[in-house]
Amino acid sequence: MVVKALHIDVDGQVKENRDVSLVCTVNAHTKNPKWFHNNKEITQSSRVVVVSEGLEYKLIIRNVQFEDDGLYVVAFGRVTSCTTMTVKGETNQLVKEQLSGKLFSSWVRGVLGLKHLKLGLECIAEKEVKRRHSEMLKTLPHLEKPCISCSAASLYPLHNKKQCNRKQNKNKCLCSGSQYNRRPCPNGGYCSQFYDQIVFDHRFEHPELENTQLERWSYDPWSVATCYINTKGYKGKGSSKEIDCAGLLCLFINNRSYLTDGNYGVFDRARTSRNEILHNANYELSEDQLHEYLDNFKDVLEVKNNANEDVLANDESVKEALKAIDKTGIE
Repeated sequence: MVVKALHIDVDGQVKENRDVSLVCTVNAHTKNPKWFHNNKEITQSSRVVVVSEGLEYKLIIRNVQFEDDGLYVVAFGRVTSCTTMTVKGETNQLVKEQLSGKLFSSWVRGVLGLKHLKLGLECIAEKEVKRRHSEMLKTLPHLEKPCISCSAASLYPLHNKKQCNRKQNKNKCLCSGSQYNRRPCPNGGYCSQFYDQIVFDHRFEHPELENTQLERWSYDPWSVATCYINTKGYKGKGSSKEIDCAGLLCLFINNRSYLTDGNYGVFDRARTSRNEILHNANYELSEDQLHEYLDNFKDVLEVKNNANEDVLANDESVKEALKAIDKTGIE
């Protein structure tokens, strides 16, 4: 006899993607019963398992799906017990419909492509930032300890206004007459000379000093690198993993000493694509737009130098990123 009818051993509703147990208790030991779902006998699998514990018989369903909805019957020969299970979604139907929308799905794939681009650039940026920092240190005076006398508000460059070689943004140089209360670095002009090097590397001759910490220039490559990101908010970032994709693209656009000079336009197009994806008013992309953006991301990772040689594509992380972007483009 059935002592306790078949029931679902769960608190509250049966939720999608959760594990549940259907339990029935009898009054005597018996042969293993048969289990049925919507009148079809259940075959055990890695997801659906039948177990017994004394006089208690269980049907365990892992990772419950909507197709598990319906009538369940356990049969001990002629003695049976039944119950109905209704699976509730983790999200309501309206949200599910929105998530499955074609235009929104394409937008999500665009964001995913952006993520893969960022992962592909991380290792390359880390190497380039450290390489250029090491080169710059070789041209500067030796310091026994980091300079703590200079700041973005007090530093004066190694040159004066008459000696300024800037071709653009001369009025924004620290030597400009509008820059008051500044003085050259007291440590043999170290920070002043470093600033001139940073300006020389900057394609547009206008480093963002609000992104940097001058006292770290002598030993921290990323305190220098963040000068080349023209959007504020990167001060104190210490590795490529801490920099978003827009910031990493800015490094290659604005620093002409990183990898390639003549082909920086592909990085600029990728940054524009990134902005158009993330600033999309309706979070929707057509399939054609998606593939245009993904192609722009791939162009960055496949960029060539002036000798038509691959610059990034031989790196293993870049190869993985390219494969991932290709898969993102497949519907």
